[in-house]
Amino acid sequence: MKTSSQRSGQPGINAQQFSGYQIAVPNSEERERIGSFFSRLDTAITLHQRNSPYQNQL
Repeated sequence: MKTSSQRSGQPGINAQQFSGYQIAVPNSEERERIGSFFSRLDTAITLHQRNSPYQNQL
């Protein structure tokens, strides 16, 4: 891509160029499941960090 606009937040690409891209977005049920997965993962990581013998070294 060549630089065609200096008004974009991303140098070298403008809104017209972005409009040609198709972006897959999961449906609402799948988004809920993905969010729930990451929430449970975050909780598991937090619990493991609390029990880590290396906690004081971080």
